[in-house]
Amino acid sequence: MDFKSRKYKIKKHPKDCKLHAKKYRGTLNSKGKNDNDCLIMCMRCRKVKGIDSYSKTQWSKTFTFVRGRTVSVSDPKVICRTCQPKQHDSIWCTACQQTKGINEFSKAQRHVLDPRCQICVHSQRNDGDDNLESDKFVDPFIGDDSDLDDDIYIHDKQTINSEYADDVSDNTDEERTESKGQQESNSAEEYDDDDSDEDRMEEIFQQFKKEKQIV
Repeated sequence: MDFKSRKYKIKKHPKDCKLHAKKYRGTLNSKGKNDNDCLIMCMRCRKVKGIDSYSKTQWSKTFTFVRGRTVSVSDPKVICRTCQPKQHDSIWCTACQQTKGINEFSKAQRHVLDPRCQICVHSQRNDGDDNLESDKFVDPFIGDDSDLDDDIYIHDKQTINSEYADDVSDNTDEERTESKGQQESNSAEEYDDDDSDEDRMEEIFQQFKKEKQIV
C-alpha cells in the first residue's frame, strides 16, 4: 500500500494545535498510552505535572477535538491545584469590626466591598438582639446624626446660594434689557437729530439761492 499517494495524505490541522505536543511518561512506542499519561506545565510554578495535579476544569483547557481527533493545545494556560487560590473561609465585618465565618454572611453580602454579617444587618433593621441595641451602631460609610445634620446644612446652604445666583442672574437680565432699550432710544434720538440737521441745511441753501437771485 502506497501511503505517499494523495489518497492517504492526512489533512493539515489548525495552526493553534499540534498533533504531537503531548509528552508521555513512556516512550512514543509504548502500549496503552492515553491522555491521562500526558504531562502539562503549570503556568505559575512552571513545573510539568500529570492529570492528578489539575482539576477537571483546568484539564479541559489543554485539549480540543478537530475532525474527530483529540488534539492538544500548543500552549495551554492552566494552573495546578497547588497554585490555585484557596477559597476564603472568613470575612471581615465592617459593622462590628470582627472577623467571622463565611456562613454568618448572606450570599449577597459576600460579594460587596463593605460586607456585614447577618446579626449586624438585622440590628440595623431593628430586628436583632437586644444586646446590640444598647450600643449605638454607626455605619462607617453613612455616619451618625451629626454627619446627617452637616449634610442638611450643606444642602440648605447650596440651595440658598443657588437661589441667590438665580436672583442675580434675573437682575442682570433686567439690567441688560434696560440698557438695550436705552441704547435703542439713544439711536432714535440721534437719527432725529440727523434729520433736523438736514432740514436746517436745506433752509440755509434755499435762503442762499434767494439772496443770489436778488443780487
